[in-house]
Amino acid sequence: MTTTADSGRKILLVTDKEEAYQSLVGLLRHDNYSVKQITDEQEAIIMLQEEQFDLVLLAGASEAAIGAKIEKTFPEIEIIVIAPQRRGAEIGNSEEPIASFQLKQTIDYACEKRRLLRNISFFRRIEQLQQAVLKLGATILTEKNIDHILQIIVDAVVTHSDFSRAALSLYDLSLASPIDGKVQTIAAAGISPQELQRLTESGGLSPHDRHCIFTKQFKHGPAYYIPHNKTPWKDTQGIPGTVTTEGWHRADLLLIPLRGEKGIIGHLSIDDPHDGNIPTITALEPITILTNMAALAIERVYKLQQLEKLQEKLHRVYDFGQTMLAAVDIPTLLESTLRRLQGDFKYDLGAIWFKEKNELVARTVVTTADLAGDEWVTTGTRISLDDKGAVPWVARQGTPLVIPDVNEDERHNRPCRTAHSEIIVPVMDKKEMIGLLQLESKRLACFTQEDIALLTAVASQLTSGIVNLRKRDELQRIYTFSRQLAQIETLSELTEVTLDWLDEHFGYYLAAILLKEGSGLVVLGLRRLEMSQRVKAKDKFSFDKGIVGWAAKHRESVIVDDVTKNGRYILGYEDTRSELAVPIIHSEELLGVLNIESSEPARFDEQDRQAAESIAGILAVAISNIRAQEELRQQAIHDALTGLYNRHYFNTIIDNELARTDRYNRPLSFMMIDIDGFKAVNDELGHLKGDEILKRVAGMLQKNVRSTDRVIRYGGDEFLILLPETNGEAKSIAKRLKEQTQQLNRDLSLFQLNIGLSIGIVTRQANDNQDLEKLLREADRLMYEDKYRTSENAR
Repeated sequence: MTTTADSGRKILLVTDKEEAYQSLVGLLRHDNYSVKQITDEQEAIIMLQEEQFDLVLLAGASEAAIGAKIEKTFPEIEIIVIAPQRRGAEIGNSEEPIASFQLKQTIDYACEKRRLLRNISFFRRIEQLQQAVLKLGATILTEKNIDHILQIIVDAVVTHSDFSRAALSLYDLSLASPIDGKVQTIAAAGISPQELQRLTESGGLSPHDRHCIFTKQFKHGPAYYIPHNKTPWKDTQGIPGTVTTEGWHRADLLLIPLRGEKGIIGHLSIDDPHDGNIPTITALEPITILTNMAALAIERVYKLQQLEKLQEKLHRVYDFGQTMLAAVDIPTLLESTLRRLQGDFKYDLGAIWFKEKNELVARTVVTTADLAGDEWVTTGTRISLDDKGAVPWVARQGTPLVIPDVNEDERHNRPCRTAHSEIIVPVMDKKEMIGLLQLESKRLACFTQEDIALLTAVASQLTSGIVNLRKRDELQRIYTFSRQLAQIETLSELTEVTLDWLDEHFGYYLAAILLKEGSGLVVLGLRRLEMSQRVKAKDKFSFDKGIVGWAAKHRESVIVDDVTKNGRYILGYEDTRSELAVPIIHSEELLGVLNIESSEPARFDEQDRQAAESIAGILAVAISNIRAQEELRQQAIHDALTGLYNRHYFNTIIDNELARTDRYNRPLSFMMIDIDGFKAVNDELGHLKGDEILKRVAGMLQKNVRSTDRVIRYGGDEFLILLPETNGEAKSIAKRLKEQTQQLNRDLSLFQLNIGLSIGIVTRQANDNQDLEKLLREADRLMYEDKYRTSENAR
């Protein structure tokens, strides 16, 4: 039997006397109490396991024995035994007002004590979680295994937050919109292995269910709360929790999305709150920070993994040149091509089509064993160029095509029993399409835009094999060159190797590589014979001028037999007579132009164009690879908020810096800086204002030091400046920085608050044997001395 209030304190009354229950309800009728009656100890223990109560009242003949058992099982629960003179109708009896008043006071005190302890425990858990977030940040962001990141998150949530169960589902990151894909992996804490297995086998929330959940209807601060009686589906999703109270049901869902560059890439499901209520937004904030860091780390690791896979594919694609050399005829070449690609791309059906007049003929088809007899195309299949379908469409358009889901693309007009995604790349000879390279997969989104570049390189090599099967020496040279580029890490080295290779294998007058910069081109590097030079490295060209500008603007290769008769030509070298310009394109993005010139009129033919386009295709992949690696390197050594170098960068370069000071017999100063008053600004004006101060102070520091000095965000509101070749000058720099900080106070809207700088300076002389840790400790100590002096002077 239960009586409830809208919300408030909960009491479990253990008694077999109905009059005791009614009297207690009468006593507490004007206050915010919920009373539930249980008649025996076994029921009481079961109820305490399922729900949370503030107080247990015992009013029965064996209250001492029952109380002892409850106290042993639930030591944190407050227990009150009602004395015999207060049992039954005497509770709340108007003839015993003092006894009733004392009993009510005891109940009020016990419940308030329980509520206070619970609040203290709640805020202690939040504080522990916040500390855990700070400690785990570096671990998460440097972890290179996605499964480990997921497990770190769920373990931290269960260990430090207000929840006993957590499961993190990661969607398919290969899709443009991961929220529409399958759950790739699940990590959990607080649930049994059997529950995790059931959750994994269920596949988690479907894309449809996710779109129903992540809406304004269920938004709860940074999370999404779905009560069990308002779920947008009929059946129970996932694994229900174990806690059901008036404020929480075991089938309720509380999800925190992982937001990345592609939108929502996964979600964290948390259950079994310790206090039995829907968590506050404040309680969810540390968990949200943790999930945001996890999303950033996961995407970074995924990009690195994709880059490694791309590098592996590059090596295999480049190795494909060796396979081509072993082919003795075209059928063997086509068969070996598809077999090799099957190992690289894991496709289910591959076909190479040849154009014959107005038809396309499947010259070679390779399928997996489970498709045998069910393929829609076999060797010898013919289709018209005018037919509907993706294959004729690519043949007519002459452009590559990736279809992530054939059911969602009108160009794919066949039933999807053998394919869910496909990629088709034209095989071109000169400006004429001679065939198509087609791969199909049963998996959704099996192919990406990056694969177009790889398959285009394969198609280009395939064309060379078909047209120039006997020119094996030339193919061997291209193969060797591609292997060289696969090992290169910088654009400057890429330029040198490419131009050296062109110089060695082609009889040309001039070669240059130009990269796209804004709305024009800039010369990255060039090779030339001795001549009157008018073009040099770093010169810039607009897309509206020159033959290279035309090639870039129209994204087409161009051969000019006589530049003196071409109005677009810009005189760079007086002896130039013919020119070949080829755009460098990766995933439909223009990266630059490969330009070759000769002193002979009509020096270049279609075979030269084809060879140059092969080189440009390899260059495109290599340039994209180098840029991706450089972007990852920059992210690793820079602080995301301020743009300054981070502590990882400092740890990487400090040994070399110390060695340099010893070698050149120069001092090196360490300036440790802490922002005074920063915590007060954060507490009173919020973290956004705190972030603004960090960025403004970082900019001020960077602006007021020399170009040779390096400013590092050392952690939190601490900065470290390395000042080579300084001794006493460091103090004047510190003074200037403090003065500039006062100017910042006038520029920033901090109301009555002010910030300042505490600075500690240690100068290491050349060949000083003190270790680095001791130097940094001394700088830190001097910084705190400065902080103390500033504080004393302000009094």
